[in-house]
Amino acid sequence: MASPLLNIALPEPIVLPALELTGLYACVLGIDYLLLRNQNKLPFISKSTLRIGMTLTHAAIPLAVISPLSPNNVIFAAAPWFLASYSAYLPTENFTLKEWLQSLYNTIVDREDKSTQNIHRAGLVKALRGIFKLAILYFGVEPLLSAMPDEMLQYPWFSQKSLTDTFLFGLKAYLILGAVDASTGLAQALTGWRMVDMFDYPFLATSPIDLWSKRWNKIIRNLLHAQVFASNRPIATKKDDDNEKKPTVGFFSTNTGRGLLSFLVSGAFHELTVCSVCRKLTLENFAFFTIHGLACMIESIYFPKNKPTSYTEKAIRIAGQLSFLVITGRLFLAPFLRHRFTEIIPLTYK
Repeated sequence: MASPLLNIALPEPIVLPALELTGLYACVLGIDYLLLRNQNKLPFISKSTLRIGMTLTHAAIPLAVISPLSPNNVIFAAAPWFLASYSAYLPTENFTLKEWLQSLYNTIVDREDKSTQNIHRAGLVKALRGIFKLAILYFGVEPLLSAMPDEMLQYPWFSQKSLTDTFLFGLKAYLILGAVDASTGLAQALTGWRMVDMFDYPFLATSPIDLWSKRWNKIIRNLLHAQVFASNRPIATKKDDDNEKKPTVGFFSTNTGRGLLSFLVSGAFHELTVCSVCRKLTLENFAFFTIHGLACMIESIYFPKNKPTSYTEKAIRIAGQLSFLVITGRLFLAPFLRHRFTEIIPLTYK
């Protein structure tokens, strides 16, 4: 079943072995560093134009050049974009290469956790938690899924089959990332550096803001927060003196607008990943993140700091948030299911 929004096929890409593609991205990131390091010495191009050029370059490469394996292409589309995007907001012109690499590494090191728990032991616990997630995936979730992932797209959106499979495939996506817990936990146990947890029990979220700001993929959340909220652009604020003339500001200069903008950026990034992996432009992922961005915007305007006051209210909110995620989740999953992306992911049940 084709996308109900858009269905544009991309041209055939250049296919390179993973090692060669890794070398290509390493070279491009090195060029990024040199350009940012010497941006004040480039009179023929402004800083903003340089960053736009870098963005377009990192968007174009995964569309034109891919590896033979689809799971690899998710990493190749995501990781370089993440590193380049974060670098663009660093004072890279003042950094040595070692300081730049250290700053990039700091995105996955948790500086805010003040726990007195032994870091090495906590790393082992995190690694075991990741292995446990993968075990649940293989023995508990995979046997319940259809052998043909795209089969659910033939059913009406609100049918029991569609909603059930959306939940199960969403759960699978979460559990697959237990591999990240296992690898970062092992790294933490060996190095003593406390790694950022990607997730904080996302299925217990009580609202859209609770999910996206506190519980889901905190590494990307930190990056978008740094780019959208902590940039040098002025934030619109209310003047104390009502008689003082207020400056004219646009919607995206407010905190509310910037919050929505972070979802639009995330939606565009996920569309880029879909195009690289599935070779289709469908706008479904962009629509998914736009809807959730609007939901967060409405919550921030009309229900700010409205936390549940009892276990019953919390349970009702968790059920409501999970229902909202399941209803809209088909938009996110559909491009990958059509491509049967989940069939070639390791740990798929046979």
